[in-house]
Amino acid sequence: MSSYQEAYNAAVCANDSSLIGGLDSSKGKLFYILGHYRTALNCFRDAAAVFKKTGNLDKVANNYAAMGRCYALLNNYDSSFFILNEGIDITKKTSNITLTSQLYQNLGVINSTLGEYENAEKYFRLASQNDTCSSSVPLYYLNLAQLFLAASNKDSLETIRTEIERR
Repeated sequence: MSSYQEAYNAAVCANDSSLIGGLDSSKGKLFYILGHYRTALNCFRDAAAVFKKTGNLDKVANNYAAMGRCYALLNNYDSSFFILNEGIDITKKTSNITLTSQLYQNLGVINSTLGEYENAEKYFRLASQNDTCSSSVPLYYLNLAQLFLAASNKDSLETIRTEIERR
């Protein structure tokens, strides 16, 4: 942690906002991995505020995605939904469809966790529609299959199986 503090102090002395935001975000990732979600949330919030001042909206949205995951892990689903939707609004302005997809994916996972299967399916499908990377397709099938299995929706599960076999 002392290395982060040294780098942070140097970034402040150099008045380098991008570096400050990046360091805050990196600290957030470290705390997230360690399971310190509240501390991670604060780091991601600080990073988003810095990036908002610099006008780097993609990095704001990326930190919002991380904040949304932290809120969900802290069982604060209302805040999670709010911040993820804020991130989606930002990515629509920047046309970052990959990040939009990630945010929709997060909303799908949270809705699935809460048993809101129709909403989860909607968000998983929006995620897949906004992702142009063909390597992500198996992830969307997996998420939909898990969702349909949890919802005991065997017809839709069979449809997914058929689509996978056709690929």
